[in-house]
Amino acid sequence: MLLDGFPLLDDVLLAVDELIANALRHTKSGQPGGVFAVEVVRWDSMVTVAVTDEGGPCEPVASEAAGDAECGRGLRTVSLMAAGWGWFGNDRSRTVTAVFGLPVTRLVAGVPASS
Repeated sequence: MLLDGFPLLDDVLLAVDELIANALRHTKSGQPGGVFAVEVVRWDSMVTVAVTDEGGPCEPVASEAAGDAECGRGLRTVSLMAAGWGWFGNDRSRTVTAVFGLPVTRLVAGVPASS
């Protein structure tokens, strides 16, 4: 399986959940007949997740939600868990991407090399 053994699996799954929820809640993808696509890519110690939706009127923002707010924490949560995140697009199509990874240790003959 693609993510078998990836140590940040729970973070990746939560991010995918948040990005899909945002696509359905804040874009035209959540309207009847709307669609979105999810892409997950893994290489070495990195995983990227990207959700492409049908766009909407507002730009994605990782903002601080009020303490008693029931929503508004999704992208902030993703931004704190991921090594990085970003988006591109417009009101017709938008992709939000998060990158997850571990520090890479270079190996020389099976022994960690000094940096």
